Amino acid sequence: MSKEPRNRKKRQIFVLDTNVLLYNPRAIFAFPGAEVIIPDQVLGELDRLKTARADKELRFRGREFARILFDLSESGKLIDGIPFGENSILRVVTFDSHNIPDPLSGKNTDDRILTIVYQLQKEEPGSRVTIVTNDLNMLVKAQMLDIPVTRSGEDFAYGPFRRSIVWLNSQKRALSLMAVVLALAVAILFSQKFLNPTSGQPQAPPQLMAQLQQYQNQEYGYQLILDKNPKDVQALVGMGDVNSSRGDIYQDTKYYEKASEFYKKALDIDSKNVGVRLKLGIEYDRLGMYDIALREVEKVLALQPNNPDAQYYAGAVLMDKQDYKGALAHFKKYQEIAPTGPESAQVSHYIDQLNGMISQSGGPRSGQPSQPATSAPQSGVRNQSEQPNRQ
Repeated sequence: MSKEPRNRKKRQIFVLDTNVLLYNPRAIFAFPGAEVIIPDQVLGELDRLKTARADKELRFRGREFARILFDLSESGKLIDGIPFGENSILRVVTFDSHNIPDPLSGKNTDDRILTIVYQLQKEEPGSRVTIVTNDLNMLVKAQMLDIPVTRSGEDFAYGPFRRSIVWLNSQKRALSLMAVVLALAVAILFSQKFLNPTSGQPQAPPQLMAQLQQYQNQEYGYQLILDKNPKDVQALVGMGDVNSSRGDIYQDTKYYEKASEFYKKALDIDSKNVGVRLKLGIEYDRLGMYDIALREVEKVLALQPNNPDAQYYAGAVLMDKQDYKGALAHFKKYQEIAPTGPESAQVSHYIDQLNGMISQSGGPRSGQPSQPATSAPQSGVRNQSEQPNRQ
């Protein structure tokens, strides 16, 4: 444990779990006047996410939190505690293998985070130390140790109306003015129905329930738009995105099929929309329709040969087809046109794997899949909902 900042005894202490920061990278700002603790184990999990086969959005949120930490670190050392936000203090605490409480082993990330909370309690018996997590196993272990637990979500930092505005701001490029008005009305009604404390519903639902409610919220808004204009491209794409995300959660191909149908309808109206065509290719890959997926991605590359996303997913589809030389060529092209792009670390990891496999086996000829290999790298295109592994 590092030296504690002055006046720490007067502050409530919140220790944030990894899933909280992946749900909302700005969650640290939801604790005015408190001390916010980030265990070093959490930073390790976020760092491993850079090369994990995880959802692109999760990797983005991990990078977003890293940027926030870098900005805050300009005012001091994170291990000593630095002021930020509304009279709050942020501190990174390292795991101490001494004084681990009996129910914990200290051999996994959950145990180490809870050990940090336990040790903070012992150091400051007059302070309330709370673990903030959406993880059920963490909650059970914390209760065994009489550690206060609170769950986080978007409503942890924002009220229902504020959350509706945040969602609309994220969609403002995609929605017409009419869509914004309709979606805002639906979002407000939805928030009042499901998130009002007097409705009997939990005010801070688990992460998964909150995410599913958000998708339902979006679907209502998009459907209202399509009822008035069935050819609204952005609403069609939005419906495709909602179903694609549900497919990630449920791991059910019927949602990927629905997503592809909406994307195809959008392309019938706007055939040159490369972003939608790339989404369609990804859905086909998730459905195991690799040849069709590759054709869609190649159509994007024909229009935009230097599109880094198209190069990345072309490589990913070819990996699923086990055409490793073809995949390698596309990943190298990605490195050439986007050396510091958001997938650069993942691409470097794939290139190392592919080079090793090709050198060992002589490599399959381009366009000719090899026999499946248990050590084959996986693209992650069809498995984008994975969380950091805590085994």
